[in-house]
Formats: sequence, structure tokens, C-alpha cells
Amino acid sequence: MNQYRTMFSNKNYDEILHYIETLKLNEIKDSDIRTFDVNYKEGNLQISIRKQIERGDSFSKMILGTWNFLRNIETGYDNHKKELITRISECETAIGIVADSNFTETDERATFIYKLMEMFDGIMFDGQGMIDKKGKVILDHD
Repeated sequence: MNQYRTMFSNKNYDEILHYIETLKLNEIKDSDIRTFDVNYKEGNLQISIRKQIERGDSFSKMILGTWNFLRNIETGYDNHKKELITRISECETAIGIVADSNFTETDERATFIYKLMEMFDGIMFDGQGMIDKKGKVILDHD
């Protein structure tokens, strides 16, 4: 079963794209979103790099949806929640991540993703909440 995650970064799209291009990954050419494919022994990993093109585009809607999801989480850590919402609001680049099999925290795909998060000061949304660059859940709906 595919697993989907999104990494959010306030770093410049071109800076992140340049790094990804230096890795010489297989680029998928059937989309206007820059998408790359890499195979690991644990399975395939696809990463898609997006930025805002214009107000109200699909990137903007994704940011707004994530912002709204986080806004509605009830937590005793309101200051922490506000910081995360601010980070999402200031996001310049999003990297969509699709793992084609169960994604474990010990496989090479995780190492690659957490390296990206470290390099580009990313936080990751897994559909349930936010994860930091060490893989720790920092805010979720539970």
C-alpha cells in the first residue's frame, strides 16, 4: 500500500531542486510538477517538488488545507501549534513523497527523507500530524 507524506520547507524552490538534480535521479516527464523516482531495496520512492505559481493554485490550496487541519487540532501546546502554523504559512517549497510499500523508519528511504528535511529545515505532514527531521511526532490530532 502506498504511503503519502509531504515535506514543507521555507527554503527556496530552486535551491532544493538544484540539490535533487545533482543526485541524478530518474525524472518522470509526464507532469508539470518536477517529479523524481528512486529505487531502494525496500521499494520505490517518488518525490515531487512544488512551489506556488500564482495565488489560488493547487500549491496554495494544499498549504491552506494543511494550515486549516493544524488550526483545528486541540492541544495544550498552543504556542508550538502557532509556530507550526506559521511555518506552513511561510512555506516556499513542498516535496510530495510517495513510498510504494510500507515505509519503515529504518529503511534507506527514511534516511534519504530525513536528510532532505535536515538540509532544508523541513517538517513533514503524514496525514495525521507533523513530524520533525528526527522522525518525532511534534503535533497530531490525537
